[in-house]
Amino acid sequence: MEFTCDLRFAIWDFLNFDENQSLVIMLLAIDIGNTNISLGLFKQSKIVDKWKVSSSRYGDLFKGRKKRDIEAIIICSVVPALEQRVEKSLQEELNISPLVVGRNVSVALSNLYQEPKQVGQDRLVNSLAAAEIYGFPVIVIDFGTAITFDFVSQNREYLGGVIVPGIKLSVDALSQKAALLPTIDLVNLSEGFPKDLLGRSTVQSMLAGAAYGFGGLCDEIIRKMREKYGRDILTVGTGGEISFIKDYCSQINKIDEELSLRGLWLIYKQKNRER
Repeated sequence: MEFTCDLRFAIWDFLNFDENQSLVIMLLAIDIGNTNISLGLFKQSKIVDKWKVSSSRYGDLFKGRKKRDIEAIIICSVVPALEQRVEKSLQEELNISPLVVGRNVSVALSNLYQEPKQVGQDRLVNSLAAAEIYGFPVIVIDFGTAITFDFVSQNREYLGGVIVPGIKLSVDALSQKAALLPTIDLVNLSEGFPKDLLGRSTVQSMLAGAAYGFGGLCDEIIRKMREKYGRDILTVGTGGEISFIKDYCSQINKIDEELSLRGLWLIYKQKNRER
């Protein structure tokens, strides 16, 4: 039987239920990235609302949504300056001091990076979520401003990963550096997703290059990781650009667009259990 991401998460929560644990009813999880800020409102383990705002518009986090029901906040960030502004804004608006991953709460994985502090907290959050929900060993690919490949071993150890320039970043750089190549919006594609390898226009050719080029790159890195660490290792894909690339990566087994938000909820629950 094939389980959806939401059902897998609900099963995990049921199997790890602790009747002696008092968990807040409403938790706001915030993932601050270089391009976007992703927010998810949890009622227990269920995401009841989710949305994104541009990282440049951090002053309008809620977009008119009600804020009175929020009881706790947890933040993961790869943009320190923006993290401080968001944290200050939340404290002023909601009178809540957020938990910040890497500062006053940690990710419960053994981090085997040569310099553990160099690993982005978002990569650890995703790795924890994938390991807890889908099992380990596991490969996690996050298609964001950068594309990151991360691996959690069968011993629940974060071994490291691969970092590649992101799809949008690469397409934008191509447009900026090549005078005759247009700017392409990967979110609102007027041309649609590429159906053929050979494009019949400049835009179609660029989209084909992005889709099949990054799809091939993705599949080859996964193959090499499986050759070294195990041929049957599950691969989970996530990130803001997963909707563009998912049909061009044959080696990805699961798509979980809310992986980082689920990871933040798991970290909060584990922290609450320690109290």
